[in-house]
Amino acid sequence: MPSPTRLTGSKENRNRMERWSVCRQVGKYLSTGAMLFVLLIVTGCQRVAPLLEPSAARQTWGMQNPEQVYRQIFTDRSVEILHPVRLKIPVLGVDAAIEAVGRDAGGAMATPSDPNNVAWYSLGPMPGAIGNAVIAGHLDLANGKPAAFWKLGRLKAGDQVQVIMSDGSTLTFVVERLVLYPDDRAPLEEIFGFRAEPYLNLITCAGSWNKTAGAYTERLVAYTRLIEAENAPYNRFASLGGF
Repeated sequence: MPSPTRLTGSKENRNRMERWSVCRQVGKYLSTGAMLFVLLIVTGCQRVAPLLEPSAARQTWGMQNPEQVYRQIFTDRSVEILHPVRLKIPVLGVDAAIEAVGRDAGGAMATPSDPNNVAWYSLGPMPGAIGNAVIAGHLDLANGKPAAFWKLGRLKAGDQVQVIMSDGSTLTFVVERLVLYPDDRAPLEEIFGFRAEPYLNLITCAGSWNKTAGAYTERLVAYTRLIEAENAPYNRFASLGGF
């Protein structure tokens, strides 16, 4: 099985991946004229506490829930707002609920409240819309137990990823490549920037556990491209990304 491409950015050899954890990415939108840029600051990947209580963490980043904002603007509340609800990776046995998240109080991309769920960055494109949709997930807990993306590094080109939407439709993506980046050198534009086609990028942490820093040394990104949208009647609003 091909290994993920490893981009070190230097001559220093990286240790072989030992364990996985959640990758906390910081996403900040800056607009200049008609251009929209995403600023992502990749912070240290820390192990997750085994017990996480449900919380309103995704509400703490100083904005209303995107769905609530949409419903305030559009008064026809009988129409369901399309959004992703589950992520499936058949080859890995992954079947995880998707939580829509924004930014936390510190400006970082919020993480899922349950380590067995994954987090969709709802301030960016929706899966299936034009551009780079981003989903991140917990990979292990402080006690070493696997979480949602524990096996993400086993993906290979050609494997399929499915996103189930709130209307029951299924989006199928194909893995194009896996790339390992040094934790401070992830290519922000490539992961979060504009694309002319629908992409879904899955992010987690990898590499060696640095006890001093309390973080993992690398980031793993699985780049996937939409190949099929079964019964997915997207509207014009959804094609813009987000709710």
